[in-house]
Amino acid sequence: MFSPLTGENRRLWSGDTALMVTMERAESGPVAADAAIAVAVDTVRLCFAAGRMAGGVIEPIVRPVLRTQTWLPWLRELAEAGFEQRQRARAELIRWYRRAAPAVVTDVLGRLDWTGILREVVDEMDLPEIIRMSAGSVAGATVRYVRIRTMVADDMVSKWVGRVVGRGQAFAEPVADAPQAAQVGG
Repeated sequence: MFSPLTGENRRLWSGDTALMVTMERAESGPVAADAAIAVAVDTVRLCFAAGRMAGGVIEPIVRPVLRTQTWLPWLRELAEAGFEQRQRARAELIRWYRRAAPAVVTDVLGRLDWTGILREVVDEMDLPEIIRMSAGSVAGATVRYVRIRTMVADDMVSKWVGRVVGRGQAFAEPVADAPQAAQVGG
């Protein structure tokens, strides 16, 4: 939990309460643990480098050993018995998990304060604004639908009236006669 920053606040959880702890320690310089960390890192790097170099030499020797076909019969039987035991242990572990997991999950979910969680969620969101927005979008969609249907109905009525009354011919003639009337009257 130590932080090299002086006065950094850390939150420790204990049950349902949170404790605020302030770490008050200034970074003074390297300590013995830093030397141990450096030695460990260098050792791991050295081992990886040695493994890369030795891999090319060891692989031709190790590959036949890993093939079970080249093993002695008693060693192969021992390996097969170990494989079967591993499979049985795996199956038993899966059965145990399938029995225990629902109980654990039910217990954990039963301990949660669902009312408090839901109250926090509802408090965080602006429910009246969401209702206004959704009602507005529904109303807007309804108005658009009614306008489109009204325009379609208006076009249908116009076409029907045009066929019954013969509007196309009635309007065509006065428009053609209009310039003549203007010349006669002028």
